[in-house]
Amino acid sequence: MGANYETGVSYELEARATLCATSEPAVYHALASLTVLRGVFDQYGGSFPHKIPAVSPAVQHGLQEYENAIKSLVVRLSNRNALSIHYSLLCCQMFMSIELAMDDFTSCTQHFIRGIRIMHQGRSRPYLGSNGNVMAAQLVGMPALDAFAIKLFLTPCPDGLTEDFLIPDDEAQNRVIAPLSTERAAILHANMHLADLGRSTLNLLDNVSRLSPESQAETVSTLASNRINILHGLQAWKDDFVAIAQLEISQDTSWARLGTTFSIFFNTVLRSIVTLAFRSLEVEGESVELVFNEMLEVAYRLGQLKKEVNGVSERQLEGIDEQAFRYDLFL
Repeated sequence: MGANYETGVSYELEARATLCATSEPAVYHALASLTVLRGVFDQYGGSFPHKIPAVSPAVQHGLQEYENAIKSLVVRLSNRNALSIHYSLLCCQMFMSIELAMDDFTSCTQHFIRGIRIMHQGRSRPYLGSNGNVMAAQLVGMPALDAFAIKLFLTPCPDGLTEDFLIPDDEAQNRVIAPLSTERAAILHANMHLADLGRSTLNLLDNVSRLSPESQAETVSTLASNRINILHGLQAWKDDFVAIAQLEISQDTSWARLGTTFSIFFNTVLRSIVTLAFRSLEVEGESVELVFNEMLEVAYRLGQLKKEVNGVSERQLEGIDEQAFRYDLFL
């Protein structure tokens, strides 16, 4: 995923600039892993070489750096301070990127969920207190993993999975006017609408970050209403998409089912983010856990469908210490 696009939202330049500015071992190893695996990814034309991961020295090196990153992060998190949280969120961003490159949507989702919990438990944004007043963020300047995730899914991916989310308005109008089938037009419109909801969510997060205990009541009320409206929009999208997902064009091939399932996955990601925007885990714990569980189920289906598309078996991670992947010490 490159840095310059006419459509969508790009995150890579700002992410790499931030990551390269630190010498933290966990971040260093994660960035090294991402760089090596990205090189392999680009070498094979924008797709991970699933059939040779156990043979390629470059892939093995990248996975070893991944393991080193998580082990370093576990040590860092044992301190339980603001700097540890900062580095853990940076690493979550890179871990998500690495797992997506290897089509492991389940692991990517687990990193996202852990990071979101860490963000909200640390009160990294202003939030509403029990009395309805705005409470100041307790940890200022933390990486915004939720905004990163939205940007990640609104950035063009090499295999075209996110193509329908990224069509400029003028091109979209031309494509809709062109002789598209009714079913294809329905999918196109749905994904464009979901992308709009994603951009509205980014705007919501940005505005929440600007709040303070001195914010005007009208401003707070407007943001709270915007949050509810986006949630309603995401739920309505989900309800309407049920029929679209059952269309023959959405089910006739593994690739079609993959694209349909990815749209559903992106919807669950946005619903979890908006549910917790301006709120807290203590208030929204039960409702967001339901969305997290739904997200993990959809992520598993995505992984299975990607294997069907690629015609490969389970990913091999020879030499990786699975216990090292447990870094959820804040949970």
